[in-house]
Formats: sequence, C-alpha cells, structure tokens
Amino acid sequence: MMEADPLSFEKYCNLSKPGNLNGYGCAAWVIYNENMDYLYCDDLSWNGKKQCK
Repeated sequence: MMEADPLSFEKYCNLSKPGNLNGYGCAAWVIYNENMDYLYCDDLSWNGKKQCK
C-alpha cells in the first residue's frame, strides 16, 4: 500500500489558502481515497476522517 505524506492534503488541498501548488493534494486525495468529499467537508485528513458521512 502506498504511504501518503500526511502534510500534503492539509498543505496542498486547502481551499481557504491561495497558493501555486494548492490543488496537488486534492488530486492525490481523489486518487488515494477514491472520492471527492474534500469538496464538501473541511475536516478530512489522510490519517483520520475519509468521508463526509
């Protein structure tokens, strides 16, 4: 299983912070977790909550 960088989602998929690399963590999230719930929830993480439900 692929080991995820725990900072990548929080740092590079933060819709409230602008940045040139913002969005790379979102793409990784979609591929790794096979969902796009990051669009609807702001309390997700690599090592914790994976879905809005």
